[in-house]
This record gives sequence, structure tokens and C-alpha cells, in this order.
Amino acid sequence: MSKTAQLVVVSDLHCGSKLGLMPPEVELDDGNTIGQNALQKESWDYWIKDFWPYVHKRAKNRETIVVANGDLIDSHHHGTYQVWSNDPLEHIAVASQILATITAKYKTYVTRGTHAHVMASGSADEQIACEIGAEKVAGDRKVRSSYHLKLEFAGVLFDIAHQGPSTGSRVWTFGNTLRSYARTIVLDAMVRRERPPDCVVRSNFHRKCLETINDY
Repeated sequence: MSKTAQLVVVSDLHCGSKLGLMPPEVELDDGNTIGQNALQKESWDYWIKDFWPYVHKRAKNRETIVVANGDLIDSHHHGTYQVWSNDPLEHIAVASQILATITAKYKTYVTRGTHAHVMASGSADEQIACEIGAEKVAGDRKVRSSYHLKLEFAGVLFDIAHQGPSTGSRVWTFGNTLRSYARTIVLDAMVRRERPPDCVVRSNFHRKCLETINDY
């Protein structure tokens, strides 16, 4: 039994976007093939050569769980031209192909993203979760994704969802809303006489921000 553990969270892959994660080559439904642009090549190289090798190395002596935290595809939203296919099923196929290599190694959970990207009720993220064999999240039901995941792992209680507050649009406001949001989650749990989460994870805004509160 490992003495340590790691929870790996990936999100906002936006497969299907010309700026989203994409393998070197994708074959479309009509038989045409498309390749990566320079930005996609850079992000793919980081995904394959840096990020996951680092995770795999640490996983040798650590129990590892992965959470795919929503907006796994881009979809044809807001009339955008910045997608390599207007068919969301092709986006879903690529996201499933990418993530299947992860679920083959690690227990994986999926949360649902925004309506604009993964459609009503997060149906695209749910389909991907089913395709890759993600963990069930509703007991005996077949549902394999949710909007809100509460997960206790290695003694740590995680509160994970795709949507949350902005990180702040100005340097002097950076993190303010997040700290208030985290305090609200903690205090709400205390009022309900429940254990507050040790770690709250939100995605969606594509900007890294880490805040710690210790005043409760």
C-alpha cells in the first residue's frame, strides 16, 4: 500500500477547437485528415512528453486518481468559425481517444462543463465518460459524470466542479472572489454540521490561481 497519493485534475481540453487539445492527425467523418497548428503541436507535446510522464513517474509509488473536470470538447458554439469540424460527435471521438489512454492506467472521474461547450445537461461530457469507462457517480445508476463531485481520497476531502468564480480581472483583485467563495463553502458546511472540504477545485476560466484560507 502506498504511503502517499496524488489527485490529478485536467480540464478544458476543448477538443474540436482550433486552439484545443488535438493529436497530430485527425481523420474526419468524410475521410479528410487534418493536422495540428503550431499552438496545438506545442500543447500536445507538453501533454505527451512533459505532463503525463511526470504523472506516471510519481504514480510509481503513489495511489493516483484522475479527474477530467469538464468542457472536454469545444462544440460548435456561438456561431464560431474556430473549430476544425462543426460536428460535435467528431469532437467527442477525439476527446474519448485522448482520455481512454488515461483511464487505461488510472481510476478516472468526469465532471460536466458548460452548456455552450458540452450541450444541455452536459451530455457530451457524459458520453465521453461512458466511452472511456469513467467511474460511476450515482451509485447503481449508469451515470458516469456529474456537475459536482465530492471525493474523499487519501484522507483529503475534495470539492470539485467545473464552474466557479472568476480569478479576478485586475491585478489588485486577483483571488479576492475565490477566497470569499471558498469561505462560503466552508461556512455553509459548518452551518450544516458537515465536514468542510479540505480542497476546492474549480476550472472554466483558464487561469491558474491557488488560494489558501486558514481562518476558520
